[in-house]
Amino acid sequence: MDKILLVVTSYNRPLAFENCLKSLRKMAGHIDVLIIDDHSPKPEIAEIAAKSGYEFILGPGGKGRHGGLYQNLQLGYETAIARGYD
Repeated sequence: MDKILLVVTSYNRPLAFENCLKSLRKMAGHIDVLIIDDHSPKPEIAEIAAKSGYEFILGPGGKGRHGGLYQNLQLGYETAIARGYD
């Protein structure tokens, strides 16, 4: 079986974020998940992530239309490769 790391990026939207993580737990409980936050100013994001039991790290942050989305995805990719995920 492939070793998979699912990377979830976040920035604000606590309710949608919490629902996403609950769905992941239900549907893909066997997959490792890494949450990368883009320095959300809402403290609920870190609280929801901590409660989820998934690993949570801060990404590099960013500006512009998509914030640090692309940098965070790259960080997720590099983390997965470094940890031996397929």
